[in-house]
This record gives sequence, structure tokens and C-alpha cells, in this order.
Amino acid sequence: EIEPELFKILNQKIAGKFGDDARVTTGALDLSQSLPADLVQRNFDTVVSFNVLEHIKDDAAALAHLVELLAGGAAPRLRIVSLVPAHQWAYGEMDRAYGHFRRYSKQGFAALARRAAPGWKYTARYFNAVGLPGWIVMGRWLRRAQIDPRAVDAFDRLCPYIRGLDDFAHEKLHLPLGQSLLAVISLNREPS
Repeated sequence: EIEPELFKILNQKIAGKFGDDARVTTGALDLSQSLPADLVQRNFDTVVSFNVLEHIKDDAAALAHLVELLAGGAAPRLRIVSLVPAHQWAYGEMDRAYGHFRRYSKQGFAALARRAAPGWKYTARYFNAVGLPGWIVMGRWLRRAQIDPRAVDAFDRLCPYIRGLDDFAHEKLHLPLGQSLLAVISLNREPS
């Protein structure tokens, strides 16, 4: 997270959830630059990014830096879990206003993953089909540059009721639509 206030909130939430667990850390990194050598040596096994890659102009280099971060250690299983906005055709004013360079498809992210992490396994699914129409209406049709906080509150209240429906639509019916794409790039280095 590059926004200082949001980074502070992230740290508070991580501390509240994981306490002093040294296995879970947060840090400020510029993914457009090579990572510090001491960080690469820390033996991380998982990187989680929520709505990060779309903000970086050279997302392929950023993803390659994350692969380097994990591959430099000795962990037997490695994972990059990334939530990114889905469907370039849904790109609109809110994307521009929030600093998004792009939105992703399963196939597009797969190609990105193959370039950054050759030989790693890739899986993905779309997420939040219910939120996609609102994003399109507000950002493309009405050309709004920000999300109305009341709409976010209303959506948050609906989430517990629609989550099961969204999971069913994506996991069982393989619905090819969603506001976001949840992608996992993984490598198992344990002997078989």
C-alpha cells in the first residue's frame, strides 16, 4: 500500500488479526524497482496483493520482482495471491481516477504469469459478479470518478447475503464475469 493512511490501517488490521506472528509482515515496497537483497533472503513463501498490479505501469516487471522475492528463499511451496480488477471493457472514469493502468482477463493474467513465473502453476476465477454492473454504470455510463460511500455501505450490507450466490456462480457454473479476478501463481519445490 502506497497511501500512508491506508498503510497505517493495514498495519492495524494485520496486528489485530495476527498479533506478533512473525510469519505475517507488511512493508512498503516500490515494485517498479529491484527489491533489496536482504528482503529476497528472508525466505517468504506467500505474497498477497489486493488491487496493486493495476496501479503499476510495468506490471510484468512488478510481478517478476514478486517471483524473485519468493524464489530467492528456500520455502518448499511458493504462492502469489493477487486480486485485480477484471475485464478491460469495464475500464472507466473510476479506474482512471484511482490510477489504474488496466483491468485483467483470466487469459491476460495467465500470459503475464507465464512471462513472470515460467514453470509455475496458474489458477484464477472471477469474483464479485454483483458489483460489476454498478462499476460499469457508475464509471463508464455515468462517467463518475469516485464511488459514493453510501453505495459502498449498501453493498457491504448485502455481501453476507450474496457471497454464497457469487461463490456458486463462479465455482460451480464458471461464470466468466466479475468485478475482480482472483489469481494464484504457485510453485511446489518439494520432491514428489
